[in-house]
Formats: sequence, C-alpha cells, structure tokens
Amino acid sequence: MSTTPAQEGQATEPKRVKKRIYLPLIFILMLFGVGIVFYVRGSWADTAERNPSGPDAGTLTQLLNRDGNVEVRCAVIVNASPQDTWAVISDYASHHKFVPYVTKVESTKKDDGKILIDGVAHSRIWGDWPFRSLVAHHENPADGIYSAEWSDEDKDVFKVNRGGWRLTPTDKSQKQTVLAFSLQIELKQYPNFIVRNVIMDRLDSVLKAMRDETIRRKQVTS
Repeated sequence: MSTTPAQEGQATEPKRVKKRIYLPLIFILMLFGVGIVFYVRGSWADTAERNPSGPDAGTLTQLLNRDGNVEVRCAVIVNASPQDTWAVISDYASHHKFVPYVTKVESTKKDDGKILIDGVAHSRIWGDWPFRSLVAHHENPADGIYSAEWSDEDKDVFKVNRGGWRLTPTDKSQKQTVLAFSLQIELKQYPNFIVRNVIMDRLDSVLKAMRDETIRRKQVTS
C-alpha cells in the first residue's frame, strides 16, 4: 500500500516537532548538570589538609573547612629547602615578573614588623583588581617553618578577604618543602561557590610559578 505525499508530510511533521522539543531540552539538562557540578565543586569542603605525594605529583587543590571558614587551599612539594623557598615567597618586589595574574607589587615594612603589600591582579574577564594587604611574617628557620598571613577588612568590596602562605619541610633533612597557599575570599556581588571555583582554577599556576622560580634560583646559585 503506497503513501501519498500528504501522508508522508504528516509522518515527518511529528519528527520535526520532536526535534524542536528534545534538542533544547537536552541542552537545558546538560547546562543543569554542569551547574550542579560547578556548585558542588565550589561548596563541598574537606576537613583535613591533603598534600601531593612528592615533587613530581604536581599541585593538589582542595576546599578546606577550618572551623566553619571555607577556604581554597593549594599545595605543592618543592624540591628545595624551606629557606630557599621562603626567599622567593617573601621577595614581593619580584612577584610580578613570574607570578601569573599579578602585574604589580610593592612592599613596605611597617614599624611593627608587618609588610604592607600594594599590588594589582589582572584577569581577562574581571579586569584589574588593585589589592592591599598587611602581611604578618612568622619565621622558624631551625624547624624550617615559615608563614605569611593576612586578613583584610575592606568592606566596600569584600565580605571576607584572608589567606596566606605556609612552608614546612617534608622531613628533618629540610631538603624539600611543602608549599601551601590558602585563600578565603567572599565578595558582596557574587555567590561564594562561583568565587571559589575561579580561585581553584587560578592557584595551580601560581603555586607552580613559585616552585619553578625557586628551582631556577637554586640552580643559578649552585
């Protein structure tokens, strides 16, 4: 039994209608799934610090909950002593030469021993972000433990802006360093999970830049 052109048109029309319905629906479901992953990634926090297994393991980034404060923490093992690594971390005037996203840094030592940092961070999406931080240094060369910490109260832009570097030796020989950077930023205009996702995507390259510069300087002086 043959079909007429009119019957064939009636048969193909439902298929076109289904495509017009299903394709947008599939696209919406995909966006919804990506949004859920994005939300979970920026919200689900560990309660214990985790570090890479060794220098060749690269960086390890996590959300960390410290007594209700959720921060982004990134760590890397540097094949150099804490003292050599600290020399790079505390060389603020040179950071703009090798640290991604930083275009300017100036440091001034205050009478109380703290370091006032004035700089500019750049993002292709967000543009230039001037920042000012009052950093407290803690140095224990005998144990190979160093830290730089700040907590700013700029309520015009930030609800929370705190973070810091922490350096510890992997063992008593102090030939390798666990270099960790923690950052808790909460903005007034954006949800926290979005801000955390952006930070998590940035810290990997920052930690690698610090590691690579430390190794480079070590090779030059050796």
